[in-house]
Amino acid sequence: MKKILIIEPRRMLRQAMILTLVPEYEVELAGTIDGVKVDEFDAVIVDFAGLHEGDILSEAALAAMQAWRIPTVLIEAAQPASVSDQACFVRLKAPVGREALKIAVSECLGVSTPRKESTQEEIQSAAAVLADRAVRNEASAGAAAVIELTDVVEEKS
Repeated sequence: MKKILIIEPRRMLRQAMILTLVPEYEVELAGTIDGVKVDEFDAVIVDFAGLHEGDILSEAALAAMQAWRIPTVLIEAAQPASVSDQACFVRLKAPVGREALKIAVSECLGVSTPRKESTQEEIQSAAAVLADRAVRNEASAGAAAVIELTDVVEEKS
């Protein structure tokens, strides 16, 4: 079974990633890049956006990540991470859906997925469509009329 390290500072997203990957992979967690020994793993998932938002990303950690020669899935914010492109890096834009993460990890490890093989552009396109739907749903929910719900209580006579 392949071992994957998830570097995610946010607890809820850690749990979501575990639920997505645990049946197929052995998963370990870390909150930061500092002090992590990636040589023990087959792949690494790094929430670069989360590390950057939490100001947890140091220059030393960034330099260590540049030296990795292990397959890595980088989850980035709207602006790309300042990590040079390497053959073993797969980049995803946050927010990342469950299927997009599974496909990215499979491609990163060179494992064929049960569905058709997806290119990086298809993964990014699917993530963009889902993000666009979420924005439209939020906008339409805010514009919808407010419905006031009341309880109907019948009195016994």
